[in-house]
Amino acid sequence: MIELSVLLSLAVSMPTLFTGACSSSDIMFTKSGEQPVIRFTDARDGQRTVVLYNNEDVAIFRGLKQSSFPYNPHWTENWTVDPSSNLFTGVYKIKLFPMSYRMVGMYTFVANETDRHCVFVYLYSDPMQPTIKQYPGNSSEGETVVLRCESHSSTLPENHNLTMLYEWKRDDANITSQSRFSVYKRVASGHLAISKAKITDTKHTFTCIATEEGSGMSTERNGYRLKLQVEQDACLDIQKRCTFDTPVTGAVICSLIAGVVIASIIVMVPTSSCIISKDVNSHNNTSSLSYPNDVNVQPEDDYDDIGHVLDV
Repeated sequence: MIELSVLLSLAVSMPTLFTGACSSSDIMFTKSGEQPVIRFTDARDGQRTVVLYNNEDVAIFRGLKQSSFPYNPHWTENWTVDPSSNLFTGVYKIKLFPMSYRMVGMYTFVANETDRHCVFVYLYSDPMQPTIKQYPGNSSEGETVVLRCESHSSTLPENHNLTMLYEWKRDDANITSQSRFSVYKRVASGHLAISKAKITDTKHTFTCIATEEGSGMSTERNGYRLKLQVEQDACLDIQKRCTFDTPVTGAVICSLIAGVVIASIIVMVPTSSCIISKDVNSHNNTSSLSYPNDVNVQPEDDYDDIGHVLDV
């Protein structure tokens, strides 16, 4: 039986926060609206006072080992004693009220102002919406194209080491590492490498799904389409644009035009591009060449090495 003087001494003084280092610690992750149970077992013998401080360093619970009930002063709030607790043997299980972001942080059990058990409570949240970037930015057909997906955690507090996992879809089908596709899940950002990119790839939409490991909570970015440049042979391109009444004559003349254009580009205007213009209103189709002054051939941009991108 606990003496009345002991209980009275508990009632007249609000405990002050013990500021020493944690003797032991636990980490707990929870979701909004859940009621996490934080635990502490006082294994030492004897009658010992145990105080629980919340994330704002305010005492919210005070109990006495070898007692069958806790002492609940007027300043206790946001908790109940879990039925599986056994205060007499020193097993403390405190169920917090439904979680919100205001309740995250460190909770501290202090026994006899000497032993300090810290419980770090984290609140899961949906990851931020991913972003998708393409490397190289102006990829050409036949190259290896890398899509880089990146998201960030919204779990609080931020000082955790949770891993973000990434998955990819093409249209509605999951993409796995096979054939021309290589998926990299566990990196700082999720990568999808597409080797020998085809023009037909631009007809599909790509979706990146970011999921925080442990929570199962995910966010996605969908509707991304590849951007590819098509390199066409100059002579073939010119021939496709020329049409004549007589197919044989048209082929011969178009070939001559192509030869003149290529020679002109090499000898006379090495930095210009040719344009074939056709008078669509004339009965007899004719072709002419023009070299606009405002059209210049620009050198290709320097691209990051694909291996470097994947190593991010």
